Amino acid sequence: MNLKRYLLMPLETAPLLLAGLLAVVQTAIIMGGKLLALPFMLIFASWFFKYCYALLDALAAGETEPPVLSYEMINPLNEQRPLAQLGIVALSAWITWGAWRVAPVAGVATGAALLAALPATIAVLSMGHSWLQALWPPAIARVIHGMGRVYPLVLGITLGAAALIGALLLWYLQSVFMIFMLVHLALLLVFSVIGGSIFERRVELGFDTLSRDERRAGRDRRDFEAERGRMLDRAYAALRLKRRQDAWGEIRVWLGTHATGTGALGEYHTLFNAVAAWDDPAIADRVTSQYLDRLLAAGENGQAVDILAIRLGRHPGFRPATPATTVRLRELARFAGRAGLARQLETDPPLPGPGPS
Repeated sequence: MNLKRYLLMPLETAPLLLAGLLAVVQTAIIMGGKLLALPFMLIFASWFFKYCYALLDALAAGETEPPVLSYEMINPLNEQRPLAQLGIVALSAWITWGAWRVAPVAGVATGAALLAALPATIAVLSMGHSWLQALWPPAIARVIHGMGRVYPLVLGITLGAAALIGALLLWYLQSVFMIFMLVHLALLLVFSVIGGSIFERRVELGFDTLSRDERRAGRDRRDFEAERGRMLDRAYAALRLKRRQDAWGEIRVWLGTHATGTGALGEYHTLFNAVAAWDDPAIADRVTSQYLDRLLAAGENGQAVDILAIRLGRHPGFRPATPATTVRLRELARFAGRAGLARQLETDPPLPGPGPS
């Protein structure tokens, strides 16, 4: 776990500026002593906790940069998890107080257990579950078990932040601004570490998330597939107009650009499947010939025989582009015990196999 990155995340520009700005505003409200101080304090506290959950979500998704405060974060109807978390904390305090009234030892034990489960309840809410799930002991236990050895670290940081906040409230430093600032940073630290822990242990937690790099890779892959589809549409349209040279030109340029390196065989296979069913076999025959040459050069002899069989099954008139390839495939087919396939290559094609030059 890259603990250092998550510990330093509250000191990044966006969260640090937000913590400082809210501390200034809240200090001004407290010092002003106005009648509307409490409502405004609740509003700004709501904004701050919504940002905490936005930070947690970003890190749980593998983001490397903290989010910037946006309208969605200050919309009172957009995010209910801070309110649900407040309810969970209040309910935990009420249960602890009830246990304390029965027996002090029971109160201490209950409070310790509920405090130990606090990071897990935040994690449950962050993973899209309802507040009822965040109260359900088996769901909490699954999160704790999924985080494994990371959870004691998360709990220790949470308890340290809680102790700092408690100490600030008890000692009441002379600087109100510093109290708010340190409280903000402590809470941001807790949410940052919890979010990072979810991402680091996402497999064990069964949390289906994508990092920024993974999302970017997925978007690039979709864009690439769409571009390939447009190229195939152009090639097919040209082929329907009997412009075989133009159709092959589209595919030849594409293969020259994208069928390179370690992904060359995969790109050839995709195009092989895409053009196999076209009415005019010219393009499919040419793609198959080049694909077979690439497979043989890469030592993929078994796959070359399979591709040959698939193409001959669709177009019995297909023949490899060169005599050397034909001889090699005949030998491989016999060696693989596919005598019928070898005999097909020994006879003249029953149908002409026109193809672009």
